[in-house]
Amino acid sequence: MNTQTIEHKVFEKIDYSDDKFLDFEFLNCEFKNCEFSRCDLRETDFIDCKFTGCNFSMAKLKETGLKNVQFTDCKLIGLDFSVCNDFLFTVNFNNCYLDYTTFYKKKMKKTSFEKCSIKEADF
Repeated sequence: MNTQTIEHKVFEKIDYSDDKFLDFEFLNCEFKNCEFSRCDLRETDFIDCKFTGCNFSMAKLKETGLKNVQFTDCKLIGLDFSVCNDFLFTVNFNNCYLDYTTFYKKKMKKTSFEKCSIKEADF
């Protein structure tokens, strides 16, 4: 499969619910108030990206690359970050809902959680 690369783009108020993003690479992109609930993000890389006001509840993250990704005011309920690609995994959360998430066995030394709700999460 050929990876489709998208660079320096801003996405606003787009509904990706139940969509599939297979084998995409987003570089320095910004997502504002987008809906990713139940979206399949398998084998997609997000590098130096920002998500603001987005909903990722129950999205599928198998082998998803999150490399220097910032989540602000996002809803990330029920996500399994443990199945994300480990290579350069770096995420930061500010004012996010991370209830019922899994980070089991993830190396997260540089991860910050500022003003976040993290109930019933597995680390």
